[in-house]
Amino acid sequence: MTPRIAHSTDETDDRPLIAVVGALSKQGRGVAAALLQSGRYRVRALTRRPDSPEAQRLAQLGATLAEVPLELGQKAAFVEAFRGARGAFLMTPGAPPDTFEIALGYDFSRLKRSLRPF
Repeated sequence: MTPRIAHSTDETDDRPLIAVVGALSKQGRGVAAALLQSGRYRVRALTRRPDSPEAQRLAQLGATLAEVPLELGQKAAFVEAFRGARGAFLMTPGAPPDTFEIALGYDFSRLKRSLRPF
C-alpha cells in the first residue's frame, strides 16, 4: 500500500520534518501539537483515519496527514511515509500481550535500514 499523503509544503519549508506514528492517540496528538506549536518543526501525522475530526484538527495546526494502516506487513508504506523525516515519534497500539504490538515495534526498529541517513 502506498500511503496517501495530504498536501504538503515539504519541499519549500526547511524546518526539520518529524513523522508521528499513532498521531491520533492521546500521546501522539500531544506530541504532534507540541511540535507544531513550537514553530520549529513540521509534522507528518501518520494515521488510519485522516478524515476524522482529530486528524483534521492536527491538519489545521499545520500537520501533513499520511494515511497508513498501523499493522504488520506495511514496510513499504512506512518507508514512504517516513521519506524526508529527520526524526520520528513511534506510538504502537496499546494491546494485550497476545496481539501484534511487540512485532510492530520490531518492524519499526528494522525500518531504519531502509531509510537513507539524514
